[in-house]
Amino acid sequence: MSKKSVYKATEQGWQYCSYCKQDTWHTPKLGLVASNKRLCTRCNTSNELKQNKEMKDPVVQQVIHKFQNRSEVGIKKYGTTLHENNTDDFLNHLQEELMDAILYIQKLKNLNGGL
Repeated sequence: MSKKSVYKATEQGWQYCSYCKQDTWHTPKLGLVASNKRLCTRCNTSNELKQNKEMKDPVVQQVIHKFQNRSEVGIKKYGTTLHENNTDDFLNHLQEELMDAILYIQKLKNLNGGL
């Protein structure tokens, strides 16, 4: 469930940064408040506060960014997109990836004292 941004320029909060291209934490700064802007704490860019913008979860945005990067790597490596590829055995690939994931889980459990 997403929240609506109801922040004022005089309050800190999440908002979209035009430089970072994602929702980041912004704080008010003297000289910006009068022009309805706040300062991005990640890149120090001032951004206009737009009211009633859908707030995005930064964790979800991180995962989306990772998916986009992974897609770019795959396109470079295989010369095609997943959408265009209809020849691979996706069910077998999935099974192998899940088997690998179980091995990674066991390894991490072993490293953490068998939790």
